[in-house]
Amino acid sequence: MSARKLGLALAAIATLALAACGAPEQEQTEVPATVTPAAQRIQDLTTINASLETYRAANGAYPVSSGFQGYASNWGAGLGADWIPGLQTTPLPRDPSMSETGESQYLYFSDGADYKLIAHLTGDCGPEVEQSGVRIDPNRRDTTQCWAYGFWSTGGEHF
Repeated sequence: MSARKLGLALAAIATLALAACGAPEQEQTEVPATVTPAAQRIQDLTTINASLETYRAANGAYPVSSGFQGYASNWGAGLGADWIPGLQTTPLPRDPSMSETGESQYLYFSDGADYKLIAHLTGDCGPEVEQSGVRIDPNRRDTTQCWAYGFWSTGGEHF
């Protein structure tokens, strides 16, 4: 048998062996963990809060609101994508639920001197969300449940 024929025969045998045994195992790649809605909310609130502080440093006051306002709000103004007018974070983040009805919304209230920024009616309010400066809203909490968490200035706690 010629060397060429021997080489072809060995290649055919190797191919048949691989087909019978299966292809060699491929290296497993780690699947990235998905971001939970609570983690996304904390990230969004932290980003918006930093933008509010930048706005205050540049303008001497926080953007003034007309009561509580958000993308869609049952508790004040529903302003759509520009739910904190004048803030340079464009587009402003929305709650991950993407609610159009006022449920699970980010809400903002400010008189210019103080502010409150919260994630409201999210279903994930609890001690585990208190990180990176995020706090549970004492005005939206009772002995069994809390309804909001976020950031606020010292005078904004009562909003």
